Amino acid sequence: MKKTLSALFLVLVLLMPQTLWAWGDTGHRIIGQVALCKLNRKADKKVRALLGGADLPMECTWGDFIKSDTVMDDLSDWHYCDFPSNLTREAFDTIALDNPHGQCIFRVGYLVNHLTKHPNDTNMLKMLIHIVGDLGCPMHLGRPTDRGGNDFTVKWFRAPANLHNVWDSRLIDNQHLCYTEYAHHLINTMTVEPQEYKRNVAVDWGWETYQLTEQIYNYFDVDDHADRVLSYRYVYDYLELLNRQLYITGCRLAAVLNYIYG
Repeated sequence: MKKTLSALFLVLVLLMPQTLWAWGDTGHRIIGQVALCKLNRKADKKVRALLGGADLPMECTWGDFIKSDTVMDDLSDWHYCDFPSNLTREAFDTIALDNPHGQCIFRVGYLVNHLTKHPNDTNMLKMLIHIVGDLGCPMHLGRPTDRGGNDFTVKWFRAPANLHNVWDSRLIDNQHLCYTEYAHHLINTMTVEPQEYKRNVAVDWGWETYQLTEQIYNYFDVDDHADRVLSYRYVYDYLELLNRQLYITGCRLAAVLNYIYG
């Protein structure tokens, strides 16, 4: 009986939508693959050694998988920062640089500082790889009133969904590409200015993500639930922005790792 219940519980967990996560596995791995192609030789060699020879893209999801480990509970709120709407840049910066309120942004600088002093801390390296990815996910800088879009219900091609999981996985999955195919497409087609890591640049990156988040929310008439059916038109309207966000986040991850290890 116990085995049956355990098996049932496992099935239910696997079937649960990952609404509390940022990019799904594919999104994080796309970012990791882009970063891998942008690492300089020294950083690539060092990061690969620290990861035990594992590919960078495959380690990008570590930060989500450890959420099931109670020993890592203190890291659970590092993944996001909920911001009210219509903030000025000054108000945004005040929240973003505050500990603990600006976790997703504040922790990038914190982890970079930690790894410059302790470069062989593999767990914190994996966490940095993951959090930089989270910082690029619009709904991880969403509004506190709907828990970053988790309570913002929509229909995705008539199927029940929420705004968070539309952006963490459904838009990406709609392209029907594996993460390597998707990353190589972005590398071959996207043009973005070279990224450089410097003190507090994560706040600038966060501000860009926040502005995209505001645009995503403003797509809807908040009081009219009838216009929340998302399908081909929504993909058409946002695919270019999604692709740019995935690509530029990968470039930023490479910039961070080159700064520490390159």
